[in-house]
Amino acid sequence: MPRGVTPSKRFFLPAFDVFAALWNDRIKGFDRVRRSIGDELKALEKQAEQLLDRILNAESPSLVPVYEKRLSLLEEQKLELAERASRKH
Repeated sequence: MPRGVTPSKRFFLPAFDVFAALWNDRIKGFDRVRRSIGDELKALEKQAEQLLDRILNAESPSLVPVYEKRLSLLEEQKLELAERASRKH
C-alpha cells in the first residue's frame, strides 16, 4: 500500500468484522475440542475405575492380567488426551 493511503472506513470495518467473526469461531472451536477431550478423559477414568473394581473382585486369577493390560491401555489413552488438551493452538 502506498504511503499516505489508508483504507476508508467503508472497506475497513466490514473486513474487520469478518476477521473478528472468524477469530471468534476459531476460539469457540478450540473450546469445543477441549470440552470434548475433557469428556473423553472422564469416560476413560470411569472405565479405569470399573476395571479396578473388576480386578479387586476377580474370582479367576487368569482374568487379572487381562484387566491389567486393558487398564494400562486406558492409562496410555488418558496421557495422550491430557497431552492434546495441554497443547496451545
